[in-house]
Amino acid sequence: TRQAAVQLLGMLGEAAPASAAPHLVAKLEDTNASVVSSAAVALGQMGQQAEGVAADLVEMLESDHSRTRIAAAQALGHWGERAPAAAMPALVRMLGDASSEVCDAGAAALA
Repeated sequence: TRQAAVQLLGMLGEAAPASAAPHLVAKLEDTNASVVSSAAVALGQMGQQAEGVAADLVEMLESDHSRTRIAAAQALGHWGERAPAAAMPALVRMLGDASSEVCDAGAAALA
């Protein structure tokens, strides 16, 4: 399945080829929310191999879908100090979200 393929790339982490990042970015537009979330997390696990898609993850932090915001925060959280400064305002806004899961994801990414 699409989700299994995306998760496999995530398990490879920084050993995944950088050429996989654009394919994962394409999955950020998938109609299946689980695939979108898995793609964002896989991008985070790829670390430096996926830093070229940071703007896409920052954009996902503003999604109307809480699952997408959580996934983007998780991905950026994997990057730690390498996360782009542009993500910080959106992550801070997540702390005030009505969903405790969104708040927790934002806090974890900022930690």
